[in-house]
Amino acid sequence: MVGMQSDFIPESPVEKIGMIFVGLFFFCFGLPFTMVPFMLLSDGVFDLDYLGVSIFMLAFSAPFFLAGIGMNFMGLRMISKAIITSEDSMLNNDTVPISTLEEWEGMNMDVEVGPIWSHDDYLIRKDREWANAIPGWELTGQWRTTVPGKMSVVGYKKIIEESIDTLPDLPKYEHSESEPEEKVNWWEENSD
Repeated sequence: MVGMQSDFIPESPVEKIGMIFVGLFFFCFGLPFTMVPFMLLSDGVFDLDYLGVSIFMLAFSAPFFLAGIGMNFMGLRMISKAIITSEDSMLNNDTVPISTLEEWEGMNMDVEVGPIWSHDDYLIRKDREWANAIPGWELTGQWRTTVPGKMSVVGYKKIIEESIDTLPDLPKYEHSESEPEEKVNWWEENSD
């Protein structure tokens, strides 16, 4: 199962207050489920004389406990996300934009190619079928299935060719065959 994380960050105070209340609701809703094994323990249901029944009751209460813990965690996560402001989350963001969107617009594209059954299938077919299919574009090595068993897409990126004439002029350094001057520190200089 793929772990998913929400990118929703509440902006307005109304969204933040609403998210806090929903988080409190989820936390309180999950609390009785979390308490099920402890309620069974306090009632004395677990008895060593009836070990089979005790193990059954423990196994019966485990899913309730796990569901309650999940609801508690989700509620607390929503509350913490509502309290942390969007400015704080922006300061912790490690992504730095390297250029504007206009510079990269049209540099990548996805092309539908039919079903790709596995990564090995992609590796076998990429050089044979898709490598030179579009002039001026090259494969990125990324592919994904859009309709299972029917359609997949492969990624292409535009080939950027820079000639030597378009590169900026590099500074020219002169090389001297003479002996370098002996350097003298400022505190050792003689002021005659």
